[in-house]
Amino acid sequence: MKALVVFYSRSGNTRRVAEAIASALEAPMEELHDLRSRAGLIGWLRAGLDAWRSAPTVIAPTREDPTDYDLIIIGTPIWAGRMTPAVRAYLLQERDRLEKVAFFSSCDSGNADAAFAEMRDLIEREPYATVAVSSAEVKDGGYTQQVGMFVHELLS
Repeated sequence: MKALVVFYSRSGNTRRVAEAIASALEAPMEELHDLRSRAGLIGWLRAGLDAWRSAPTVIAPTREDPTDYDLIIIGTPIWAGRMTPAVRAYLLQERDRLEKVAFFSSCDSGNADAAFAEMRDLIEREPYATVAVSSAEVKDGGYTQQVGMFVHELLS
């Protein structure tokens, strides 16, 4: 199976999870770059508001063609109970080219199921698998077991 890991990360937590998944699957990674500044307190507030409003952002062009892969694994932090504007923009841009997908998230609050449902509805495809890890698990390394089970499910 040829997989691609696509993700957005503001603080680095989702990036760490993406790296673990990509490493386990020997898959390339595509990091989404939000062209709107999300740095500092104002950026953080704007990010939460944009996520809450379900507003996509403008992202830098991506380099990977999702149709070249059997599985696209999409990762997002959870902001205001929703996916990030950068992931929303990617899904809107690529939804007709995404065949088989899986989702992962990192979050401080446990509302990943609602975000995953929103992602599913946006692309009109059921994810093959999902996994949500907390920011605390990322910081203490406890996410690796969850990632291992997620990867095992993807390979089954």
